[in-house]
Amino acid sequence: MSVFDAYARYYDLVNQEKDYPAEAQYVASLIQEHGGETSTLLDIGCGTGRHAELLADSGFEVEGLDRAEGMIAQAKSRRPDIGYHVGDVCDFNLGKAFDVVSALFHVISYLTEEDQLRAAFKSIRNHLKPGGLFVFDCWHGPAVLHQRPEVRIRRLASESARVVRIAEPEMLPEKNRVNVNFEIFVEENGTWSQFTEEHPMRYLFRPEFEALLSDSGMELLRAEEWLTGNEPGEDTWSVVYVARVV
Repeated sequence: MSVFDAYARYYDLVNQEKDYPAEAQYVASLIQEHGGETSTLLDIGCGTGRHAELLADSGFEVEGLDRAEGMIAQAKSRRPDIGYHVGDVCDFNLGKAFDVVSALFHVISYLTEEDQLRAAFKSIRNHLKPGGLFVFDCWHGPAVLHQRPEVRIRRLASESARVVRIAEPEMLPEKNRVNVNFEIFVEENGTWSQFTEEHPMRYLFRPEFEALLSDSGMELLRAEEWLTGNEPGEDTWSVVYVARVV
């Protein structure tokens, strides 16, 4: 079971302040800058499909992949015209190749072990056409070590539910990992429920990606701060990488 299965119903509510249109436009601009004429795109870790929908609306022929069945069910219900698949980034096989593969919202940081990263990059390479682009973001190691994650509490509400989410991080620097322990309280129809989840997150460094990309037949084209395009530094929590099949 995916770590996202339990609160798939509340995923969009928890992320309601996320500027999906700006992010999709930003990703499209990176693709246009580095890929020229591209048309097909596979969005890995697509969640409920917010990025996929917007990229499809901007002209890409989009498909999505996520290992959480609950997420895919929501994505399909909203946009049945987009091809969504349940699968794991480490071993999926769709039997086709794309111009672009994207993995957004720190999907790669959920791959905490070396063998997972190598398998994922191999699977992604196998789904890219010659010269295809791989666009992904992750937790940036220098910033995680410099800033250190803190306890965060979010309170959100919709017409049908209220959600309180407490995130307590546990640093594991010997493993380049942060275990984010979520405690989530949900109120619906006057009744409160509660559940917990652990999200292991790996923070990574540019030399790691350069080696992973090289080993899988890709080359790094660009690394910059997510959304701003600035040079990554110790205050840059999220970095986007653009790579190409060689």
